[in-house]
Amino acid sequence: MRLALLVTALLATGLVIADSVDESLFTKIDATMAQARQDQMPLLAPLAWDKATQAYARARDNFEHNRPQIQITKYIDEVSAALTSATDTMRLGRVSFEAALTSRANALSAGADKIAGRIYTTAEEQFRKAAITQERGRSDKAQAQAAEAVQSYRTAELEAIKGAILRDARHLLAQADEENVEKFAPQTLEQAKASLAEADQAIVEDRYDTDRARLLAKQAKEQASHALHLTAQIQAVNDDNREFEAVLLRAEAPVVDIANALSVTPDLSNGVASTAAATLAAVKAGQHEQAQTRLELYERDERIAALETTLGGLSSETFALNTLLAEQQERRDQLLQVEKLFDPSEAEVIRTGNSVVLRLVGLSFGSGSATIKADESALLSEVMRTIEIFGDALITVEGHTDSFGGDELNLELSQRRADAVRAYLLANMNLAAYRISALGYGETRPIANNETAEGRARNRRIDLVISRSVD
Repeated sequence: MRLALLVTALLATGLVIADSVDESLFTKIDATMAQARQDQMPLLAPLAWDKATQAYARARDNFEHNRPQIQITKYIDEVSAALTSATDTMRLGRVSFEAALTSRANALSAGADKIAGRIYTTAEEQFRKAAITQERGRSDKAQAQAAEAVQSYRTAELEAIKGAILRDARHLLAQADEENVEKFAPQTLEQAKASLAEADQAIVEDRYDTDRARLLAKQAKEQASHALHLTAQIQAVNDDNREFEAVLLRAEAPVVDIANALSVTPDLSNGVASTAAATLAAVKAGQHEQAQTRLELYERDERIAALETTLGGLSSETFALNTLLAEQQERRDQLLQVEKLFDPSEAEVIRTGNSVVLRLVGLSFGSGSATIKADESALLSEVMRTIEIFGDALITVEGHTDSFGGDELNLELSQRRADAVRAYLLANMNLAAYRISALGYGETRPIANNETAEGRARNRRIDLVISRSVD
C-alpha cells in the first residue's frame, strides 16, 4: 500500500513538471498575440487573426488533453506564421484606413459602442468587410467600403454625443407628452422643444465644442421641468378653484421676501410688477454703493500707507500727504468727468487700483466679425475724449468673448476686435503708438455667468484699461 502511494506521488510530481514545461511553450506566443491585439490586428487583418486564433485554440486543446508536445508545437508554429504573414497587411491598413481608424477612435471616445450600439456595430461590420477585401488584394473596393465605415462611425459618434448631452431633456419632454403638458403649459413646453432642437443643431454644427449645446440642453431641461410644474399647478386649480388664490400667493411670496430683505415696501395692489421693479432698483443702488465703498477704502489705505512711510520725517510728512490728497482729488475729478460722458447702456467706468477700466458695453460687433460699425462712431468719440481727460496715460485695449465657440477661435476673434479698436483710435487721434496696446483674452476672463444670455452678452466686451504712466 505504501509503495502504491509513493508511485502515485511520483507520477503526480512528474505530471506537474510536464505541465510546467508544456505551459512555457505558450509564454512567447501569448506575448506575441497580446502585441498583435494591441497593434489592432483583429481590425486590420481579420482573416490572418482568425487563422491565428483558431490555431491557438487547437494548441490549447491539445495541451489540455495531454497530447504530444510535437503536436502542440505544430499549432503554435501555425499561430506564429499567421501573425507574421499579417505584418505587411497591417502596415498598409494603418495608412489606407487612417480615416476609418480616426473615426472609430472618436466614436469610442464618445461612448458610441454603448450609447449608439446599433450604428456602431454596423460600422464595425463595414470596417471588417473593408479589411477582409484588402487582405484579398482588392484595395480599390476596400477603400469604398472603408468610406462607408467612416460615415457610420461618425454617425454613431454624433448620436452618442447627442445622447450624452440631450438625454435628460429628451426624457423630460417625453414625460411631458405622456402627461398632456401641451394642453396646460403650451408656451413653456414649446420653449423647451425649441431649446432642445437648437442644442441638437449646435452639436451637428460642431460636435467637439459642446459648451453651447450643453447650455441649451440644460435650458431645455429646466424649461421642460417648469412646464411639468406649471401643469401640476394648473391641474390643481382646475380640480379646486380655491387653490387658484393659493397658487398666486405662493408665486408672489419670493418677490415679497426679497423686497423685505432689501427694505423695499412691497406693493401688491397691482400684482408683483411694481415691487419687482423697486427691488431691482434697490439691488442696483446697492451695487453702486459697494463700488463707492471699495473706492473709498482703497483711497483710505493709500493715505495710511503714505503716512506710515513719512512718519520718520516730519518736515516731509505734510508735503507727502498733500501731494497724495491732490492726486486722489485729480483722479476723482477725472472719474466724474468720464462718468458724465457715458450713458449706462454705453459704458461702465470702474476704478481698480491705479487704473480705470472703461467697459464698453455699448460697443458691439457682428457675429464672428471684427469690423467696427459706422454707428459706433459717437460712442468711440466719447472714448477718445476719455483718453484725452487722462492725459499721458497708457491704454490697453482688451478683447473678450463668451464661452461659445472653440477656445482658439475665441482667442483669435478677441485679438482681432481689440486690434480693430486700437487701429481706430490711432487713426482718429494724435496718439503715440507706444501708448496704446491691444490684447485678446478670448473666453478666459468672464465677468458674468456664461449660462445665461445676459451673462454671455456682458462677457462679449471690449475693455479699455487706462493706467497712469510711470515716470
